[in-house]
Amino acid sequence: MSKVAIIGGGAAGMLCGVYAARRGHQVHILEKNEKLGKKLFITGKGRCNLTNNCDRDTLLANIPANGKFLYSALSRCTPQDVMAYFEGLGVPLKTERGNRVFPVSDRAEDIVQALQKAVQRAGIPVVHGDAAHLILEQGRCLGVRTADGREFRAGTTLLATGGLSYPKTGSDGTGYRLAEEAGHTIVPPMPSLIPLVTKENWCRDAMGLSLRNVTLRLYRGEKCVFEDLGEMLFTHFGVSGPLVLSASAHLRNWEKETYRLSIDLKPALDEQKLESRILRDLGEAPNRSVERIFSGLVPHSMVPVILNRLGMDPQQQANAVTREQRRALVQLLKHFTVPVTGPRPVAEAIITAISKSSGRYPRLVLSSLREFIDNAPYFLGKTACRTALQLVKANVLSPKESKARLVLLRHGLPDAEVNCHVDRAMFDSGKPMSLDIAWKHFKVAVEYDGDHHRTDKHQWRRDRKKRDRLRQLGWTIIVITADDIRDEVACAEFALNVARELTLRGCDVDFRVIAMTVEELARREKAADRKKRRESAV
Repeated sequence: MSKVAIIGGGAAGMLCGVYAARRGHQVHILEKNEKLGKKLFITGKGRCNLTNNCDRDTLLANIPANGKFLYSALSRCTPQDVMAYFEGLGVPLKTERGNRVFPVSDRAEDIVQALQKAVQRAGIPVVHGDAAHLILEQGRCLGVRTADGREFRAGTTLLATGGLSYPKTGSDGTGYRLAEEAGHTIVPPMPSLIPLVTKENWCRDAMGLSLRNVTLRLYRGEKCVFEDLGEMLFTHFGVSGPLVLSASAHLRNWEKETYRLSIDLKPALDEQKLESRILRDLGEAPNRSVERIFSGLVPHSMVPVILNRLGMDPQQQANAVTREQRRALVQLLKHFTVPVTGPRPVAEAIITAISKSSGRYPRLVLSSLREFIDNAPYFLGKTACRTALQLVKANVLSPKESKARLVLLRHGLPDAEVNCHVDRAMFDSGKPMSLDIAWKHFKVAVEYDGDHHRTDKHQWRRDRKKRDRLRQLGWTIIVITADDIRDEVACAEFALNVARELTLRGCDVDFRVIAMTVEELARREKAADRKKRRESAV
């Protein structure tokens, strides 16, 4: 018999403890919350979706990423085994649409109580307290030390602390910290099953609008990676609801890929039948405004958006609708596109996933930082933080790139994309080519070269191949070094050179010889952002 210390008293921690005790081990569960299984109370909207009543292969096929990793675990413990276990604990179960399994009572509390009783019957002591540190001696973990100094030594220590989602339930990232303390490399966590932020400002005007029985598709580039029929919801930041949460699990390489949602508002009708219905509606009330007629096709709050995208006057009469406008309406109702800018903060995720990338998802970090500063009580420097955040851009890879971009903005040049991928431009390996600072529409770019671009032969050859390829595609590439942004004179000359190239490509540039202050630039960017939001809301 050996001692086992389990850090975390959620579903995983409790089940692990029960099975370890059955094998004769002396188990302790360390839980920071006042009771075990706190997160279980909110799963499945308080109903607790236990598992899916299907075979192993079907379950694996529906895991969005790296399902093979779970092959061994799901072979030893099938969904049917999970159902049998809880029914053995006295919890009757039922299978609903989509083979989802719930307790008959529709109460997550019944599952929690069953697990708690199983822990009690197994004679497992539950210790309430924060796990501050692992006890590490000579390269081995020998237990855990709590924040108040108590030690629990064990031959085996298990981390069952959960990820970063719903931190108020205890999943605050403690497990990552403890694992890193033990010498493990932590892959940056990312949110999954999470609401999405969109570029469309009109979403906040439609806040609370629920679309039922629509088909939602998620596209990565031109490839559809998710499709399902169900319900979604518009919010003050973008979109949520069951369909959106399921779609979010298919997001990968967030910072390098472009994602968009496509909504089929009339999935029961094909394009021909939908056009016939629209034609009938228009014909039944020829003198009625299209604004009133469209209210019968889509929810009222979406009508202004539909009209705006079609470029139609709300007061245009039905008998004045052209064939082209009618067909455009059909396409819009069947393929209503919503560009996605990023997920909500990881704390709002239902689960925590892992990233294949070594990066930290800059947009997510920036979004969280802005939210933190906005909600923080007043502190010395808060105004300066807000000013700086107005100028911060996600996905910039070096301080020098940031300086170069700000130099251009301070001299009146239009803002540009950073580290953007170029269409139809790839290395021999298949990896897409990217540019540090680029104005895609005008095919003008700035590349900042540090010393390693000159001293590293491989990097030098790679840069040469990339720039030759991009120039063949019609790009103008301006290469700069630290000397080009060393002082105000050099900065002005650099900005002038870029302004000249943009002007030659047809860009309207308001070049300033004397650079504006950072504070002035921040105010200008804030005003431009407000104007953009107002225009998009009209």
